Amino acid sequence: MTNENKPLSLASKLARIGKEIGAVKKSGKNVQQKYDYIEYGVVAGKIRELFDEYKIIIIPNVDNIQQDEITSKYDTKGYHYILQMTFTLINGENPEDREIASWCGEASDFGDKGINKAETSGTKYFLMRLFNISEKGENEADAESPEMKSTRARSIFSKQALAEAKLHLSMAGSIEELKNIYKGLGAIAREPEIVKLKDEMKEKLGNDSK
Repeated sequence: MTNENKPLSLASKLARIGKEIGAVKKSGKNVQQKYDYIEYGVVAGKIRELFDEYKIIIIPNVDNIQQDEITSKYDTKGYHYILQMTFTLINGENPEDREIASWCGEASDFGDKGINKAETSGTKYFLMRLFNISEKGENEADAESPEMKSTRARSIFSKQALAEAKLHLSMAGSIEELKNIYKGLGAIAREPEIVKLKDEMKEKLGNDSK
């Protein structure tokens, strides 16, 4: 077999994939905490195509799950998960040519998707570190978006919706009633001005009860 027809090693394939991926833009938006992030689907989509092209197989495995109960500042119960994970990378053209990497995934959740979030997060960041993926291109971000020109992110809720939410909170007659009203507000409860009013009302109602 000539060198031209000899299959590439796993290391050579990974190096070529890293070169082909390039920069990845932050297409996801965290509405609650007002920041952009690289979406898992974008990372996985790019890498899946290149893994198929270069005949690389990746096998993820969760070796251990650590679960701890947490409580939010609004007294909501949830769980924090840390997953010990293993990723096996296999050269499809030479299955004995493989690498095993240890990693961890971490996530907190107040529903029933904590483990899934931790798995997704662990896989995403393993792939990003493996290929040194960055959201920046050749130009620095400040060259296009100078800090002095930055603007505050706008709320996704209308002024009327915010006003109505504030009105509901202001009608609370006790801390317990305030908690119930706040929980019933839904996603708008995460807006900074709603959180601020809730905290102010909680302090006021607490002082009134003394």
